[in-house]
Amino acid sequence: MLAIVFTTVYALLSGVDANWDLRNYHYWAVYAMLNGTTFLDIAPAQIQSWTNPIVLVPAYIMIKSWSPMFATAGLGALAGLNAVLILFLSLAITRSGSLQWRLWISLSAVICALSGPIFLSQVGTTFSDVFCQQFPMKK
Repeated sequence: MLAIVFTTVYALLSGVDANWDLRNYHYWAVYAMLNGTTFLDIAPAQIQSWTNPIVLVPAYIMIKSWSPMFATAGLGALAGLNAVLILFLSLAITRSGSLQWRLWISLSAVICALSGPIFLSQVGTTFSDVFCQQFPMKK
């Protein structure tokens, strides 16, 4: 829970997302998919016109439905869910040892993951790298 609060506040302090990919294709790809206009234009977003927009649907809904600051906070909170996944994964991996040792290792893994420069640069943005692992794909 603390990690979600951290990423939400960090996203708000970083400001509203206005990156090139959002302006170029993150928003358009989902809009086109939901409105059936994906193949009416010829490559409006260059080669990114053919990327799968499914992972961008949550960001599109937040941007379309909420104010920019609430959308940024929502994207930040979504990125914070990684902490829960990392915590459970690291607890599952460290089955031997005392509970105190396992918790220390797991919390260290969460802190390392949430303090990485790439992660922090993408918190609160529409880049799907920080939240696509929360939606596993089936083989």
